[in-house]
Amino acid sequence: MYFNWINILLLIAAAQSVFLAVFFFHKYSNSTANRFFALVMFSYAVVLIYMLLWDKEVFLVFPKLMIATTGTAFLVGPLYYLY
Repeated sequence: MYFNWINILLLIAAAQSVFLAVFFFHKYSNSTANRFFALVMFSYAVVLIYMLLWDKEVFLVFPKLMIATTGTAFLVGPLYYLY
């Protein structure tokens, strides 16, 4: 499986989103807002991984995986509102 530069950027951005989600989830001050922001970052990471898997056509081999990741794009708006 060959990764071009766009796929590498998607992977780096997803890893950074997961890192920020873990960082903000464990920060103690203003914990409710930080937890919602961590969920936003985790949702972005799932969307970025979804884009990477779509580009690599993984969903042709594992079609049930698409069901698990499709709805997370709809979580970003309400999570921003709650943040």
